[in-house]
Amino acid sequence: MGRLRLSLLWFLYLIFLPNFFNEIFAIDTERYLLQKNDILYISIKGDAVASREYTIGIDGKITLSLIGSIKAEGLKVKELEKLLKEEYSRYYVAPLISVSLIKVGPGCIYISGEVEDYGEVQLEDGFSLAKLLFKQKVKEKSADLERIKIFRKEKVIEIDFLKFLKGEDSSGNTLLEKDDIIYIPEKISPQDTSLVSSGRVTVIGAVSNPGEYKIYPNSRLLDILTLANIDYEHADISNVIIVSKNGNKVIINVLKILKGEDVSRNVYLKPWDTIILPAYEETEMKIIIVGAVKRSGTYRLREPEGIRVKEALILSEGYREEADLSNTLVIRNNGLKETIDLKKLLYSGDVTQDIILKPGDTLMIPQKELIEVYVLGKVAKPGLYSRYESMNIFQALSFAEQPTFGAQLAQTRIIRGWPDNPKVIRVNLSKVIGGNLEEDILLENGDVIYVPETVVSDSLEFWARILGSIRGTYKVDSNK
Repeated sequence: MGRLRLSLLWFLYLIFLPNFFNEIFAIDTERYLLQKNDILYISIKGDAVASREYTIGIDGKITLSLIGSIKAEGLKVKELEKLLKEEYSRYYVAPLISVSLIKVGPGCIYISGEVEDYGEVQLEDGFSLAKLLFKQKVKEKSADLERIKIFRKEKVIEIDFLKFLKGEDSSGNTLLEKDDIIYIPEKISPQDTSLVSSGRVTVIGAVSNPGEYKIYPNSRLLDILTLANIDYEHADISNVIIVSKNGNKVIINVLKILKGEDVSRNVYLKPWDTIILPAYEETEMKIIIVGAVKRSGTYRLREPEGIRVKEALILSEGYREEADLSNTLVIRNNGLKETIDLKKLLYSGDVTQDIILKPGDTLMIPQKELIEVYVLGKVAKPGLYSRYESMNIFQALSFAEQPTFGAQLAQTRIIRGWPDNPKVIRVNLSKVIGGNLEEDILLENGDVIYVPETVVSDSLEFWARILGSIRGTYKVDSNK
């Protein structure tokens, strides 16, 4: 009977003990960094009460008698053991303390974007995307559920969760895994053309879709990076660079934004910003060329002495028509800025402007301001028109191909600052067409020119009804 009992115990040992410890044996406990929800056994000789199991809390800490709370997350087991010995040495002489990892916790996932509660979330068994969105209170009105992204190790999974909600694709409610990063982008309605574009930004580097992107006043960094499709296998997203129009350079840790740890860095973009995603394998022997050039990017140098500006311009295949050549910037690796006049170099032969670019420098050719205005009412081609640097009423009217029959030219109005801070300006279009320069004022970005067919009011209530026609207006690029 005793032998039978011994065999049964040995059988249970073989069956259950490996299952209990398999997770511990599968990891290198000497290198493993402790995480939230890990279970430890801490033995303190002479303190039977404190010698027990401890679970690392959501704040990354454990709490022990005498010493209180102490940070365990991010430490190795031996490092925690050493720290505890130091803390307890205030109460014991040469304390004998040992720490063992009993069980690895379930881990965490991270969510950011259009949810009420962003940041770190404790992973649970069978934790699906639907459960996460419900728990973290997804913003139903603004969340783009068709373009959800899950960043899993070196892989990006794109989810159309709307198909799951419609019952068309059950795979949309995927199960989440430890360390997943879930990003819910903001939905931008294609009908919402009442917001005039602020301009454009350029994205270069480790992305699948480099190039220019149109931005609006509410466009943030992650909105544009989602469109550009980051190459997460190669991109160093902890060191994303934004170079502004005036040459200021900032480095942003996009990984912290995606994890919800520092969402304040998901900044609003400004016209002509250039976003650079460096790749891990890039060396220091490089320069960056951005702005109004035909091919923005990172260029490797053959020699550490560098190259001159004119040669760099050839590498980037020349400048674009909207380039502000006279205010070209060279941003040195140490952050210092130098302004050069490429116009003088290229058209007057002023070689003093052809300075040397060294490894780590950035050549920034700014773009002239883009003015976009609506021309509506009794014109042949109503629409949204754009021109670099400046635009007056006559130029805007020529894009719309002149007023049509029945237009009340003397009743023309310009609505400026729509819709946030609108004011109405009266314009006599007959005088503008007749060459009266005083009437032909310069327009501002976002102005609306309205040519009526009858007498109109100057009240804002009246224009609030009229300007509903802005929605769905056809966009025309008048720079081509």
